[in-house]
Amino acid sequence: MVPGFYERIIPLPELPEVLATAWLVALIEGTCADALRPFLQDDETSVGVSVAIDHIAPTPAGFDVTARVRLDTRDGRRVIFNAECVDNAEVVAKATHKRIIIDKSRFADRLYAKQEVESLLRKPT
Repeated sequence: MVPGFYERIIPLPELPEVLATAWLVALIEGTCADALRPFLQDDETSVGVSVAIDHIAPTPAGFDVTARVRLDTRDGRRVIFNAECVDNAEVVAKATHKRIIIDKSRFADRLYAKQEVESLLRKPT
């Protein structure tokens, strides 16, 4: 459902109350992640690394939007999806979305290491 509270998220009164492109990107990413999840091992997940989107029609507040995704290519850990978003009346966006399949624990270790470096940099001298 397209949110009708757009003005509370980004307070720009000149923007019309329509579905923002950023919301479409989030919908596509989430739908692709869900579609891929049943094919992953327990120690794997996926992260989005690229979205190329054409937002081709406006969607007013109150309309439903559905993302239809299709796995186009899998090359090792890299997967590419094609997506099409439709509202109650028409196609509103077309996109290509790339994801990488990652090892959960290795990824968590990288994040922890990055946080440790940041905390060391913030310590007073």
